[in-house]
Amino acid sequence: MTQDATTGMVLGYDAVHPFAKVKLTDRASVQELLRTLLDPLEPFFSPGKARVRCPGATAVRFDQAASEVEGICRPLWGLACLLAGGGEYRGTGRWVEGVKAGTDPESGEYWGYPRDNDQRMVEMCPLGAVAEMCVVFVIGFALAVAPVFWDSMSEKERENMENWLGNSINEKNMPNTNWLWFRVFANLGLKKNGGKFSQERLDSDIEHLDTFYRGDGWSNDGPEGIHR
Repeated sequence: MTQDATTGMVLGYDAVHPFAKVKLTDRASVQELLRTLLDPLEPFFSPGKARVRCPGATAVRFDQAASEVEGICRPLWGLACLLAGGGEYRGTGRWVEGVKAGTDPESGEYWGYPRDNDQRMVEMCPLGAVAEMCVVFVIGFALAVAPVFWDSMSEKERENMENWLGNSINEKNMPNTNWLWFRVFANLGLKKNGGKFSQERLDSDIEHLDTFYRGDGWSNDGPEGIHR
């Protein structure tokens, strides 16, 4: 890898990326493939572990803070699946601590509460509307399939998670789109771990999302007649 002398950032690989060296033959090889994607993120974690800032431009519409929050949360899709499938990862603790810090309102790296979709359109939330809702989605999924996140939390940290993930999103208006899945997964993650959740929201959202189904395994992103 090449390290920038000014910033100390690792900018890339001089040789073949480890990802390309893994021969996919079985579950263990797929798990190793994922580790080669997670390992390079280690130098870019913030001090509180709640953000990941990779070098280079993002080209996204939302701000730098939002992209850094996505930097830690997007890889959770892979890490949570790895752990749920019985795999192990030596850097799991970084994500565990990051989730704790990101949902702690007293932390300097707090992610902020989601807001109503109307408010976001007018004033935009601190993390950006799309980015923040995606974070809710993946955190809910991670809680549902990877017990290590909830099990490692103190009572106060669990309360922070309940307030940030469940209570906040259940009190907010959501667009009439597949974004409703974000709230479904938030509630499923809390329900799976015995946290505070809304069964009423869970039932009504799933019932409504079923109306988006178009048959043959396909579901629309919104009500009939809406195409994206």
